[in-house]
Amino acid sequence: MACGDITQNFTFSCTDPIVAGLESTLTLINFEDWLDATIVNDGTDDLAIKSITLATGKTAFSFAGYRNTLRTMEDSSVENGLTRYKHVVNFQLADDDATTKRLERTLGLGTYVAIVFTKARTIEIYGAGTGLVIQGQTQRDRYASNAVATLQLASDDESLEVNPPANFIGTATTYDFAAAKAEVEALWL
Repeated sequence: MACGDITQNFTFSCTDPIVAGLESTLTLINFEDWLDATIVNDGTDDLAIKSITLATGKTAFSFAGYRNTLRTMEDSSVENGLTRYKHVVNFQLADDDATTKRLERTLGLGTYVAIVFTKARTIEIYGAGTGLVIQGQTQRDRYASNAVATLQLASDDESLEVNPPANFIGTATTYDFAAAKAEVEALWL
């Protein structure tokens, strides 16, 4: 069987269609902390992560947004015959105090992994392979967007991901969104 052979059917559910959109909370983990973490997949699918255990003293950080202040996307491209994926996470900082501006500056210097909760009750992980770095920011009219800055974290063009975003499925025997979400929240500071 070749690498690109399809091995299962896909059907669309007319009675339970996928729900678009994201919850407004973003989880960020420093990429070096991610690399030092114990990441366990489900044993059959490397894109289905069952558990994340950060090293002692390391933590994830939550960024609370509102309404549609968090957006994600992925792009694919072919390089030298191999498909690569650019993971993208856009979010807004809705304050203009010195602490927020220091955070904005710090985010511009690091590499991160992002975890988001979808309205379809799944949990997606962006940047697990090569990390996400700041790509640019747009200073917006704070009255129009209710935010000081919209930040974009994305895969670096020189080190794109080899996989689409992974899913966090948690440690429950059968997938339970609330339980898996609680496991991610337990990583927060």
